[in-house]
Amino acid sequence: MNRFTTAFRILLALLLSIQFSIAESVELKDGTSFEAKVHSMENGYHTFEIPKSQIMQIKYANNKNDTDYISFVSNTSIATDIVKYVGGKYYIKIKNSEISALGNITKIDENYKFSSVTAAPTASKKSDYFLRLYGSNTIGAKLAPELIKAYLYKLGATEISSKQRAKEEEEITAMLKGKKVKVEIVSHGSSTGFKALNKNSCDIAMASRRVKDKEVIALQRFGNMRSDSNEHVIAIDGVAVFVNQENPIFKLDTTQIKDIYTGQLKNWSAIGGNNQKINLYARDKNSGTWDTFNKLILNKEALSPKAKRYEDNTELSNDVSKDIKGIGFGGLPYILNSKELAISDGETTVRPDRFTVATEDYPLSRRLFLYTSQNMSENLKAFIDFVLSSEGQDIVGEIGFVDLNVKNFLPILNDDMPKEYQKVVKGLSRLSVNFRFDSSSDSLDNKAKKDLDRLGTYFRENSISKRAIYLIGFSDSVGSGYSNMKLSKKRAETARKFLADKGIKIDAKNIKGFGEEYPVANNKTSRGRAKNRRVEIWVKK
Repeated sequence: MNRFTTAFRILLALLLSIQFSIAESVELKDGTSFEAKVHSMENGYHTFEIPKSQIMQIKYANNKNDTDYISFVSNTSIATDIVKYVGGKYYIKIKNSEISALGNITKIDENYKFSSVTAAPTASKKSDYFLRLYGSNTIGAKLAPELIKAYLYKLGATEISSKQRAKEEEEITAMLKGKKVKVEIVSHGSSTGFKALNKNSCDIAMASRRVKDKEVIALQRFGNMRSDSNEHVIAIDGVAVFVNQENPIFKLDTTQIKDIYTGQLKNWSAIGGNNQKINLYARDKNSGTWDTFNKLILNKEALSPKAKRYEDNTELSNDVSKDIKGIGFGGLPYILNSKELAISDGETTVRPDRFTVATEDYPLSRRLFLYTSQNMSENLKAFIDFVLSSEGQDIVGEIGFVDLNVKNFLPILNDDMPKEYQKVVKGLSRLSVNFRFDSSSDSLDNKAKKDLDRLGTYFRENSISKRAIYLIGFSDSVGSGYSNMKLSKKRAETARKFLADKGIKIDAKNIKGFGEEYPVANNKTSRGRAKNRRVEIWVKK
């Protein structure tokens, strides 16, 4: 057997199944910590049991006087003695004198007993705070404080007030049931939220981009961070690209934006603007907005060193609005006094608005997330439920993001659309919800599962009959046209089945599939193909 376990094999195994239940958090006196199950205690040593899936790499001792080293997937490394490997588990010995704490026990000797398995930990240690939210400035600057205040008010709290503790750090206080409660909101960027969650220093990680693979691994003791128990989509946002209102440019394609921000295009005249140099404004490296922009636009090519970086969305947008040479980007609520541009990804040119962002057809649309442990406290679960409720989503909309409450729109029909498609949808309203699917699959994604309940409520409250609901499926361009036509209709049938499970019956005659005929995004990119794999929902009112 190879002594060294490659990171690739571990990552693959973890992404296939993140199921391990942790017994204890082991803290050593040198400050390092790891998760393990206590196997036995004798002769001044603890023996710990660790599944192979938790180990990134092992370096064995070269001789009797050396020690073994283990590197965990959580990025912690320790020196230890590896005793044996049995049944997919390593057994290691550590002196009692080297251990500072096991779980909640801080005195280590052989008189203490431990249960063999405990539940996955909640996200936070005991603190003086009612709730603690760390991470995205996009969420934390305005949305999170308003959601917290509304939630406290709903609980019956009085004397609700807030104060800035430091830059991008806010503390909200209130009187609840005769006691003073405090909520901490620290908004230094999405990546800082995941780091805080990993350190047990917050209850909720706020993120304006989805959790990364390495973060899923680091946080696995809290459950699968991509499951609907841990990941909560709370809003849709678009990364808007904006300029000074006097700039004559109204639209750009993603290649032009990339060339601008990498420094290859330096003058507005090169793309039809005034003969002026281009001044660049960008979010800082901890920002989820920057992560999204970097991934979707720059494709991780180097940002021009001349770009001015900002931690705060509002400050960035205000500076762009005062600079006729400037260009910046940020969430929809932060366009403020600047002018947003329509964006093309090579297929269609789309201006960010509440409809194109809600349906996620806008090329730079993104989801906003709250991440928690799967074992939430009752208070934390109640807050998440409030945020996802119709009342909480109304607040999302009031702040300027696109909320998840179902709405209907009358989109523009144009000659770019297939003739048969136009014939079907003429006179209908389109709903703000799309179902999107994995590649070559008819399985609903995480957001779509939650949308089923919202749609059920919408159809019942508006008394929409089964004959008035239309499900229209589309595919990407991978595969033959015939197979894609079949797959697109199968996806619409899948959406119909899921809605039927919620008590919403839809006439089979209203299930249509148009295959790859009407892409809303560029099929040459994986993200574009994902946007094209969709089921639209239309209604006759």
